[in-house]
Amino acid sequence: MPSCSALPELTDEQIDSLPPEVRQTYRQPRAVDPAELVRFLGHTDLVNAAWAFLMPVYVDRDLLSVWPNVDPDFRAVLAQKWVRDNHYQMTVDGWNGEAVEAALAGPPDHPLWVHLERVHVRSFRAMLPDPATWGIGSATRMVAPGVEALYVLDASALEGGLWQPHDPRYVCPVLMHLVDRRWLVRNLGSESDPAITT
Repeated sequence: MPSCSALPELTDEQIDSLPPEVRQTYRQPRAVDPAELVRFLGHTDLVNAAWAFLMPVYVDRDLLSVWPNVDPDFRAVLAQKWVRDNHYQMTVDGWNGEAVEAALAGPPDHPLWVHLERVHVRSFRAMLPDPATWGIGSATRMVAPGVEALYVLDASALEGGLWQPHDPRYVCPVLMHLVDRRWLVRNLGSESDPAITT
């Protein structure tokens, strides 16, 4: 479980010595039910990890810098898909498909990496709404132990800015996997677990 201590514990005297506009930030969590606070802070970690992946991919078209934030199973799925889609040309060019697939799923230092990145960034961007309108639903769905689905949506089209589960508007699922106290992207555009579907 990720650390739930987003703010350092301060004594009442320390809080009183803070500027008035900051005091409430430290007092408010004390008034929340401890179980709800754990859930909220855990959700915050989950959402922050999703944003840390989505923003570079969508805005900067950069999968390279966030590849370490991708679950190894999803890396393997992405590499496998790219190799299958390009198998003929790779064979003509003398590449061994299995070796390329294994290399692309690892650290991004293979000569064909740039092509995998370009194709998957284009695909991911096509699934997502404009980032200026992004929202992430507060409801998540547990898919498996340590695997949660959250939903990116176009918040500009929501009445009151709130999305409810089963709302028919388009949402883009992001599957996240907790590995060694770190959330990794396990799938994008589907709630299917790559470990189950491959």
